[in-house]
Amino acid sequence: MNLVKRNKLTVLIVIAGIACIGLFFGLAVFGIGVAGAITTPMQTWGFAYLDSVPVPAGTQVDVYIGGDTTPSGTTITTVLNTYGTIMVMGDSNRYGEPLRYTIDGYPTEKIGPDEGVFGLENQEVSLHGYTNYINVVPEPTHTWAFYSWDFVPKHLPDYFTGAVDLSLIDTIPQEIQGVYYFDDITSTWLFWADGAPGCTLDYLYGGTVANYMVSSAGACEWEIPLE
Repeated sequence: MNLVKRNKLTVLIVIAGIACIGLFFGLAVFGIGVAGAITTPMQTWGFAYLDSVPVPAGTQVDVYIGGDTTPSGTTITTVLNTYGTIMVMGDSNRYGEPLRYTIDGYPTEKIGPDEGVFGLENQEVSLHGYTNYINVVPEPTHTWAFYSWDFVPKHLPDYFTGAVDLSLIDTIPQEIQGVYYFDDITSTWLFWADGAPGCTLDYLYGGTVANYMVSSAGACEWEIPLE
């Protein structure tokens, strides 16, 4: 009788041991699977404009991965124009998906060195949103008018999200002496002048991206192609 009890106890101990080993192994496999998907969140930071105006403190900036309707990261600006750091939460299954941003709920264009794709790297992003140009039909050209000798700020339409290659424009009035743009990142002035050597400004972007200072030696109209 004692032998039978001891045999039963031994069997139960063996079964319990096998169950524990199986449970441990299952948790280990599950843990490895989870660890393979979870990643360190990506950080983004930068500047934001809405309708060409630097966003004030208290503006909400959200970032979405792919077609998500729920933000994967959000922040509230604390100083004019700068939205600071956003921690984008995602996993390795989302690698390669585009990032979408909003400024107080308005869709934005991403301008700058970021590729707009979810990954592990840090990104510096400039955001430029607009509320009044949703139904605007883009024009093929945009004209800058000058009425005398002047050095005045100019910008391209806010809805224009392309780039104008200055080297390809062959309809520049002779009165235009130069175009200047202050680069906030490098804290330097970039310039372009027709035929001048050493130009550091190559492209013009939409008004939600930059305001340019243009020098004119007299009255003229400069028609700039946007296509």
